[in-house]
Amino acid sequence: MVPEERSVIAPSPAGIRRTPRFGGLAVRTIALATALAGLAAAASLTACEGVGSGLTGVIRTSATLSGITLSSGTLQPVFSADVTAYTAAVNNATDQITVTPTASTAGATILVQGAPVPSGTASQPINLFVGSNQIDIVVTNPDGISTQTYTLTIQRSSF
Repeated sequence: MVPEERSVIAPSPAGIRRTPRFGGLAVRTIALATALAGLAAAASLTACEGVGSGLTGVIRTSATLSGITLSSGTLQPVFSADVTAYTAAVNNATDQITVTPTASTAGATILVQGAPVPSGTASQPINLFVGSNQIDIVVTNPDGISTQTYTLTIQRSSF
């Protein structure tokens, strides 16, 4: 018979953390923060006391870029991994642009406008029309699960 899930919180002395219970067993959640090959990672493990011989969990790194450079124009705002929307203006003579994205995580895959681009390498030239042009950069971590989309809006002048 599977025990019914329930949380029992008994009064505890001052300064002592109460422990939720599952089927009479104490449940503990452990937050982990670590660095893996220089990459920030975090995980949370949950286990019941007296169950199993060890803890297992999933550690995922975030799917981010450490930089984006353009063959023409300047990104606004200045690049930050946490910012996912950027703009840039180019003159009318600029009818193509390349984007060079650099992944924060080794082994991450990057797509620029749906085409694979190795980290730190320029994309194929992207045609620009007069007016607003959207360029999407999708980063996927090696785990194949974590993704992040960066959106560039390139404004090509009409004169």
